Amino acid sequence: MFDDLISAAQEQRNDLAARGRAIEEARRLPEDVVSRLAKAGFFRMLVPQAYGGLETDPRTFVNALVALASGDAAVGWCAMVGSTAGLLSAYLAPDVARELFRDPEVVAAGVFAPTATGKRVAGGWEVTGRWSFASGCEHAALRAGGFVGAAEDGAPVLRHALFDARDTRVHDTWDVVGLGGTGSHDVSVEAVFVPDGRIADLEAPAIAKSPLTAFPVFGLLAIGVAAVAVGNAQAALRELVALASAKKPVHASRPISHRETVQVEVGRAEAALEAATASLGAAADDIFARTSRGEAVRLEDKLRLRRSATFAAHASAEVVTTMHKLAGGSAVYNRCPLGRHLRNAYVATQHVMVQEQTYVVAGRAALGLEVSEKGV
Repeated sequence: MFDDLISAAQEQRNDLAARGRAIEEARRLPEDVVSRLAKAGFFRMLVPQAYGGLETDPRTFVNALVALASGDAAVGWCAMVGSTAGLLSAYLAPDVARELFRDPEVVAAGVFAPTATGKRVAGGWEVTGRWSFASGCEHAALRAGGFVGAAEDGAPVLRHALFDARDTRVHDTWDVVGLGGTGSHDVSVEAVFVPDGRIADLEAPAIAKSPLTAFPVFGLLAIGVAAVAVGNAQAALRELVALASAKKPVHASRPISHRETVQVEVGRAEAALEAATASLGAAADDIFARTSRGEAVRLEDKLRLRRSATFAAHASAEVVTTMHKLAGGSAVYNRCPLGRHLRNAYVATQHVMVQEQTYVVAGRAALGLEVSEKGV
């Protein structure tokens, strides 16, 4: 089944690549693309099988996103966001989760950042606030957001609520340099009642027990972001290789593919992407094997996931930058996809899960200094 998922992603690559510029200019995914992704299960990769999801292993999750993003990064990004938002189902009341996710074409999207506030009321929470970077919000029937509230004893608590789209408002804010096709507008709610069954506590163990739901939530988010970055870099490398075989500079007798400097950088790029992919895959496999054995996830496991994801995202951005430079003047035209790949790479590295600040935490741990596990 998972092989079929990867094959489906690979089969869509050329079509997505051909539509990349149009997707960027539209600032959202086309309806037919969303429908294809939903029917194939890309938005439900992390939803438990008990609720109608695929419950893929983390390696498959990474490979599917790489394949989609190698066609178009915005498509891969929205699949990543839909999948990680779907993972919230494992933290909801089972009957509610089954009801919300029973339709395979229902798409979830959301923002983990707790930029809203919640007030405890009878039977649930009243939530007010606004979230930025709500990727895929326009095609999502379910929209999630993190909020901070107060428990009965007055202590602050962090929770995540799942709203019906009709109870939220989308603010047209997504005017950006890269990943334009993700439609990552702001979303807000105003005093919306959310019943307890739709509230997820990510600081507690998942209600739906499985090796996947025991895997670190933010680790999945981080490797998902990195996988999209790797796929985007693969697309840039592929574009440069095609261009280098055809581009013949003025007064040159052979195309630039015969230049040793180009050959060195292409070889280096292939090695970098192989290393990035291997790092992500090995970390995902090792920690999934641990959760499959019923063993607890350690802080060092979480740090490894974040470290591997950050490395992969930034190594990928360096590959894209180099491919853009090698293309020379050809890359300045909007008809050349390398400009879009460059913008996408830059924006991907700004995600909080893969910012270079992650290395500070990893470095502190390696040096034997105190590290907080919160948010890792």
